[in-house]
Amino acid sequence: MIDKRALVIGVLIGLVFGLIGVLVTFYFTTEGMKTKQAEAYDLGLAEGLKRSGTDGINISSHMLQ
Repeated sequence: MIDKRALVIGVLIGLVFGLIGVLVTFYFTTEGMKTKQAEAYDLGLAEGLKRSGTDGINISSHMLQ
């Protein structure tokens, strides 16, 4: 049988490696996500501004009323 001490040490080592893996993954994916979110925001803003002035929907005049 496995003794309790070996089990506890194994669980702790597994938790440490798991935490390191999560932190490394989070670090590398965060930069890519920020870039994608910024690009999506810029595209959405440009499309929204284009539509607000060209399709007869003058958003700014409705906001002033």
